[in-house]
Amino acid sequence: PETFSGDTIDVGALAEQFFGLAIDPYPRKPGASLDVAGDDQAEESEFQKKLRSLLGKS
Repeated sequence: PETFSGDTIDVGALAEQFFGLAIDPYPRKPGASLDVAGDDQAEESEFQKKLRSLLGKS
């Protein structure tokens, strides 16, 4: 609840808050899908191979 001072209400500020809260923060086109990064198994780099061999893990 807001506190009011005086006998007037700032309708512009009230409308701004009302419409700002109504906007979808993550809009999506109907039927659109997102490709999730990391689904593919990336090839191991030379650095990773050497580090794995030094640590003795397979």
